[in-house]
Amino acid sequence: RCPGVELMFHLIGVSEQFEMLRAGEIQVGLLRLPATDRMLTVKPIVREPLVIALPARHRLARRRSLSLRTLRGERLLLFPRTHAPGYYDLLIEICRKAGFEPTIVQETRRLHTLLSLVAAGGGVSLVPKCVARLARPGVVCRALLSSPRHTEIGIAYDPMTPSALERTFVAIAHEVFAVGAGTTSHRATEPSPS
Repeated sequence: RCPGVELMFHLIGVSEQFEMLRAGEIQVGLLRLPATDRMLTVKPIVREPLVIALPARHRLARRRSLSLRTLRGERLLLFPRTHAPGYYDLLIEICRKAGFEPTIVQETRRLHTLLSLVAAGGGVSLVPKCVARLARPGVVCRALLSSPRHTEIGIAYDPMTPSALERTFVAIAHEVFAVGAGTTSHRATEPSPS
């Protein structure tokens, strides 16, 4: 739709994305919510359920779905809190609400590394459902039983430096995610500043 436009993707944490957006170093950020910044616009664009990633040989891997409480005492693999503080805190909070303090044994910023650790039997993880589509050998993903637990991806940009190209990108992102397989579109709303 926009001939001549070049997209460059970088894997950076939420805090770094916010800093780069405010400095004008990037025009748009895609990030896991919850995350807010008073200077930026952050809108949810897709919502998906959380699932449990287990080693294929794990004692719980034969079940089709699991209660979050089954993770009590399990070795949990996550990403560093600095990478996505709001999302990290959400995962810790849902574990605590399920009645246990998570035992985090290792952290990594890279999803493929996290899945390799799960496959090797290093622990289990809570991940977005889209991860199941990666079909990583040695890893199975199981739904959470009767759980409204979801995660959202948001789009962030600086409303003080709008451009036609930025508006077009945001509109296309909303359109693409609204028709994405296995996801639920989420009406964009402005988060309250925190």
